[in-house]
Amino acid sequence: MCEETTMAHGPTAPWVRAERVSPAREMFQVWDAGHPAQHAEWLAFWRDSPEREVFLHPGYVSAYAEPGRSRALCAAWQSPSAKVMFAFLLRDLTVEPYFDPRLGAIFDTISPTGYGGPAAWGEAGFGREPVLREFWSRFGTWARQTRVVSSFVRFSLDPDTRLSYPGELVRKQDNVIRRLDVDEHTLWREFPHNLRKKISASRRHGIVIEHDPNGARLDAFHRIHRHTMERRSAHSSYHLSVEFFRNLIRAIPDQTHFFHALREGRVVSTEMVLLSEHAAYSFQGGTDESSFHWKPNQLLKHEIMLWAKRLGKSSLV
Repeated sequence: MCEETTMAHGPTAPWVRAERVSPAREMFQVWDAGHPAQHAEWLAFWRDSPEREVFLHPGYVSAYAEPGRSRALCAAWQSPSAKVMFAFLLRDLTVEPYFDPRLGAIFDTISPTGYGGPAAWGEAGFGREPVLREFWSRFGTWARQTRVVSSFVRFSLDPDTRLSYPGELVRKQDNVIRRLDVDEHTLWREFPHNLRKKISASRRHGIVIEHDPNGARLDAFHRIHRHTMERRSAHSSYHLSVEFFRNLIRAIPDQTHFFHALREGRVVSTEMVLLSEHAAYSFQGGTDESSFHWKPNQLLKHEIMLWAKRLGKSSLV
């Protein structure tokens, strides 16, 4: 989305626009989560989607918005037989140190951390590829009118989300998906032998796993997460404040869960898990390096898999 056209800009800029195409009864609109009525429309649309991907929830995207710098938006397209939604951050580039004032107001779009890209659903047999082609065409028109000069998408692992995408696709890294649609015995036997030994050893060392659905041990989680990010020299964007996690819990309480590995009552490994309708995601976490020899994270992952399976999830990402 690299073209630009002139439009009004400033504090009252029409960042949220709706367009109706009457012959086919199609609608394209962009919602701003910062407006209560639009937040409600976005949430209702999300609830209608079969996968209810947590990364498309207005509460999740809003957690990454920065007042004065970026807004949580969702582009939605619908026809009588299909729907598409695409959540993203609209960033104001005029506040960046490299901005040239001669350019006027310009923006870019970016997916927040996680798995983004559009979700498409509809009647049985609907054509996903032509539907997404139409969506991206409408999105491109909106982007040019809004003076969006570039767009960066962190696509979902589902290859269907990339259909008809008009930009350049770059393979960044591999991700691990553990299928959970097997019985627990098969799940255990499919682990490599050395991993099974580590999980068993962790239990012998007295590691116990605690499910914390409300973030009661958030301070312990954040302490270990912060130290883990420092140890790994992670990019500053991964150094998230404790207030970020509190806001996320408040915004999507049904989709956030914590799991802790405890030894003698002390948290030594921890993980925050996010839930979509059919998948669970290992979102953030870490392990106290002084506990590595107890292998707490291996047991923690195993227990999260069992919990997600019993909840009816088909995969852990």
